Amino acid sequence: MKRKGFLLLVMMTMTILLTSCWSKKELTDLAIVSAMGIDETKDGRFHITLQIINPGNVAGGMQGGGG
Repeated sequence: MKRKGFLLLVMMTMTILLTSCWSKKELTDLAIVSAMGIDETKDGRFHITLQIINPGNVAGGMQGGGG
């Protein structure tokens, strides 16, 4: 019974200590790739084109209320 109590205490302590926002990323700081194109050039190299969505522009930013 002591072992189960100790294990429960350790699990509760780990749960409290490890749940934080230390590695959070804001949605406006992300760049989301929605499409990718790969083309081969005449000299045999590849040219990569990415379409990136800026979440700040899609969400409309800060919008005020109507009057």
